[in-house]
Amino acid sequence: MSLSFRNTCFWDVDKEKIDKEKNKNFIISRVLEYGTIDDVRNLMKNYTKNEIAEIVEKSFNISKKTANFWGLILNIPKEKINVCSKLRGY
Repeated sequence: MSLSFRNTCFWDVDKEKIDKEKNKNFIISRVLEYGTIDDVRNLMKNYTKNEIAEIVEKSFNISKKTANFWGLILNIPKEKINVCSKLRGY
């Protein structure tokens, strides 16, 4: 992976085998959930606001708390945030 993130985001995978485009959902979810401010800055240099917002709205891999936080930051209407976790009852 050419992206430079701390190991705390990807402790369980080989970072060199992660593909920026094919694993976009995984990368964005992990950084939003576990990343530092530097990780988030790097994320925003590599993905558009719309790409990140789409993950906040649809990902099964981020918590409701994280989705709500990023929803505020990215100006996503509350009713669109973390739809998947609401379906699971979280």
